[in-house]
Amino acid sequence: MKTIFTKSILLFLISILAACHLANAQNNKVVHLKSGDLVPAPNVASFDRSSAIFNENIFLGRSYLVFQFNDVITEANKTSLANLGIKVIEYIPDNSYIVSVPTDLDVQRIKQINLRSIFALRPTDKALPELLQGKVLPHAIKQNGYADVTILTYDLLDRNMVAPALSAIGASIIEEYAVFKNFVVRVPVANLRALAALSFIQWLEFIDPPNQVENLLGRSLHRENIL
Repeated sequence: MKTIFTKSILLFLISILAACHLANAQNNKVVHLKSGDLVPAPNVASFDRSSAIFNENIFLGRSYLVFQFNDVITEANKTSLANLGIKVIEYIPDNSYIVSVPTDLDVQRIKQINLRSIFALRPTDKALPELLQGKVLPHAIKQNGYADVTILTYDLLDRNMVAPALSAIGASIIEEYAVFKNFVVRVPVANLRALAALSFIQWLEFIDPPNQVENLLGRSLHRENIL
C-alpha cells in the first residue's frame, strides 16, 4: 500500500512539473504589446525577402520588423545580428526585439539564429484605440479637421527624410526633435490610422496638454492676508 501511495505522489508531482513546463513554454511564445498579448505564428522557415511582411515595412532601405526568439537572446545571437547589418532597437517581452533590417538581408543566415517568428507592428500596436478612432482630445485640435500628434520613429531620421511620406497623407511637420526621434505632426483626423501605418513610425499619441500656470499671485496674497 505504501509503495502504491509513493508512486501516486511521484506521478502527481511529475504531472505538476510537466504542466508547469508546458505553461512556461506557452508563455515564452506570448508577446506583450501595448495593444494586448499576441502569439505570433512560427514562420521563420517560410520567410524570405519576397514576403509581404518584409516589403510592406521598408523605409529608406531598411525593413522594420519584430524578431521573436525561442529563448532569451544570447551574445552569440547579438553578434550574428550585427554581422548581418541588423540593428536591435528595442526589447518587447517576451524574447522579442524590434529590429531594423537591411533590404539586402541574407535570409538564409537569419534562419540559423534561433528565431521563432518574424512579424511587424500593426497600427493598433502603435497608438491608443481612441486616437485610431479619431476621438481627438480638445487640446490637440489647433486647426479644424486636423489633430496634432507626436510621433516616435524607429531610427534617427530628419525632416527631409520623412516629409514626403507625411505629405502623401496630408500631414505636415510642426516641430522637429530628431535627436529624440520625435516629431510633432499635424494630420487630418481621417488619416490618423494611415499615419500609424507608415513603416518608419513606432508610436504616436496626441500632443501633451498645455502646462497649467500656478496661481503664484493668489498664494502670495493669501500669505499676506494671514500675516
